Amino acid sequence: MKICVCVKQVPASNETRLDPVTHTVIREGAESILNPFDAFAVEEAVRLKSRFGGHITAFSMGIPAVSGMLRRVIAVGADEAYLLSDRAFAGADTIATARALAAAIAKDGRPDLILCGRMATDGDTAQVPPMLAELLHIPHVSDVTRVESLENGVLTVRRLTDDGYERASVPLPALVTVLKEINVPRLPSIAGILRGEEAEIRMLNREALNVAPEAVGLKGSRTRVIKSERPVLTRACAFLPGTPDEQAEALTKAALAPFLTGRNEPASAAQQPETPQKGANCASGGEEIRAGGLWVFCEAHEGGARDTAFELLGEAARLAPAMGAQAVAVYVGARPDSGVFEALCESGADAVLAVCGESLQNADALTLTGELEALIKKYRPSALLLGATALGRSLAPRLAARLNTGLTADCTFLAVDPETKRLLQTRPAFGGHLMATIVCPEARPQMATVRPRVFPRPVRDGVRPCRVIFETPCGAQSPVTLIERIARERVADIGAADILVSIGQGIGGAENIALAGKLAERLGGALSSSRPLVDAEIMPYARQVGQTGKTVAPKIYIALGILGAMQHMAGVAAKTIVAVNTDPDAPIFDYARYGIIADCGDFLRALLERLG
Repeated sequence: MKICVCVKQVPASNETRLDPVTHTVIREGAESILNPFDAFAVEEAVRLKSRFGGHITAFSMGIPAVSGMLRRVIAVGADEAYLLSDRAFAGADTIATARALAAAIAKDGRPDLILCGRMATDGDTAQVPPMLAELLHIPHVSDVTRVESLENGVLTVRRLTDDGYERASVPLPALVTVLKEINVPRLPSIAGILRGEEAEIRMLNREALNVAPEAVGLKGSRTRVIKSERPVLTRACAFLPGTPDEQAEALTKAALAPFLTGRNEPASAAQQPETPQKGANCASGGEEIRAGGLWVFCEAHEGGARDTAFELLGEAARLAPAMGAQAVAVYVGARPDSGVFEALCESGADAVLAVCGESLQNADALTLTGELEALIKKYRPSALLLGATALGRSLAPRLAARLNTGLTADCTFLAVDPETKRLLQTRPAFGGHLMATIVCPEARPQMATVRPRVFPRPVRDGVRPCRVIFETPCGAQSPVTLIERIARERVADIGAADILVSIGQGIGGAENIALAGKLAERLGGALSSSRPLVDAEIMPYARQVGQTGKTVAPKIYIALGILGAMQHMAGVAAKTIVAVNTDPDAPIFDYARYGIIADCGDFLRALLERLG
C-alpha cells in the first residue's frame, strides 16, 4: 500500500514576526517543531504499514531548514521525504498550498491513502487536507479517531462529530485527517535517527512540479491578509477578597444568582429567546433569489437546522444591506419538520433556498459539495457563510477548492468594506496572538466559516416577508458510507452550555475534579478542560477548550486552575470569565471579569456549601 503523509513545520512559540507589507509570517530564523497533529498522522501511517505493508512518503512545504523535521519523520518510520521549497511558494494561503502539495503527490504517483493532521497549530484552519482531496479528486474523511479495518480496498474508520462519533467506510484512494485520540506517537530509535540523518530529502521547486507561477504562493492565493493586530489586553479584573467562604458569597451575588433561581440574567434584545410565530408571509411574500446574495448554509440537524444557522442569519441580515445584497438561507437535507423554513425566514432570511430529498438524509461533505456547487453556479452569490462545526470545517474547504475561491476559517467578527462592498473577515491566528482581517479580492463567492455562538441568536420577526424556493437535488453522491452513529455520553454539550466549569493543571487532583463536576451540575452547566488534562488522559478530548479543542461562548466561564495561555483563551468567547488560581500573576486574570486568589479545592468546597 502506498501511503502519503503531509506534514508541516510550525513555530515553536506563538511569538511571530510579520512582513509589514504582505502581513504574512516571516519563517526564517524562527525556532520550529513538527506540527503536533501531524505527529499522530505519521504514527498512524507507520502502524498501518506494519499491519498491511506498504511504503510511506512524507511531503512538506517550506524553507530548506524544514528538511531537519523531515529527517525526524523518517526516523520514526517513513521511507522517504519530499520538501517543496521555492520562493515562488512564499505567502501561500490554504488553496495555493494545497495546489502545490497536490502537484507533488501527483508527480510521485497516485497513493492509496493520504494521512494528515487535523490542522496546523499556527493557523488552525483545517482547510488544506479537504482542499487537497478535492484537487486530487479523491474522497476524504475528517476528524478520525480510529482506523478499524482495511478490507478489499475499503477503509473503515471512526470519526468525531459534534454529536458523538460515527463509523464510516471509504474506498481507497482516500484522504483521512486524524485527531490526537487515534494513537500515541513513538519516539525514534537510535537506528531510526541514524537512518533519518543519512536519508536524502528530495527537493522540489516550482519548475519541477510543472505548475504555473500564478497558481502557487502569494500570486496563487485567493485571500489576502489586509491587517494583522496583536490584541491589547488590559487587566480589568475585579479581585474578590477575603476567605474562600467570603469569596464564594461575593461571586454568588455578583454572577451566579440568576442561574440558581432558574431565571437567567435579563437578555439583551439580541439575546431574547425566539418566540414561535405564524409565518404566513414565508410562503406568499418575499423576493426571488437574486445574484450577488449573502448566503448562509443552514446545516440540517434532527429535523431542523443547527443553532449556528440562526446565529449566522442574524448577522447576515445585519451585513446584507451594506453589501446591497439579499440574505439567503440555504438548506440542503431531508425535508425538515414543520415550521423550520418559517423560523429561518423570521431569523433574518430574505429568502430560503431549499434542496430536499430522502437521498440527502445523511448527506456528508462530499454530497453537500456537489449540491452547493450546483446552486452557486445557478444563482451566483457574492458570499457564503458556514458554521465552523465538524461538518462545516470539512465541507467549506472542499467546496472552496472546487469553486477555486478563497476561504477564511473560524471567524469571530465580520464587517463590510463601505467602498468595495467586500466582506471583511477577522479571525484569531497563532493561538490568539494575532487578529487577522482577511478579504477575498476577486474570486466569488467569498467564503467564511464562523465560530458557533460568536453571534447571538436573533429575535424572530413574524412579519418578515420571505419566500421559500425549492430546487431539485442534482444527484451528487459520495463514496463515503455511514455505518452507524454513536451518541456521546449523555452530558451537556460544552459548545451549547450557558455555564462552563473548566479545569486546568492547577485543579489539584481527582477529588477537586469531582467537586468541579458537582458545581457544573448544580449550576446547570457542563464540565470542560484545558489541553494538559486531555493530554494526560484525565479528561476526554470532546471536553477540551482551546485552539486545538473546541471554541465555546458561554455566559459564564469558571476557570479553575487554568493558567490562561493564549492557545487556551483562543477558544473562549465567554461573556463573563471567573478565574480561580493561586498565582495572582497568572495570565488568566488578564481576561477575567472576576478573580479569586485561592486554592481551587478550598474555594469549590466553600461555593458548593453556599449553593446547597
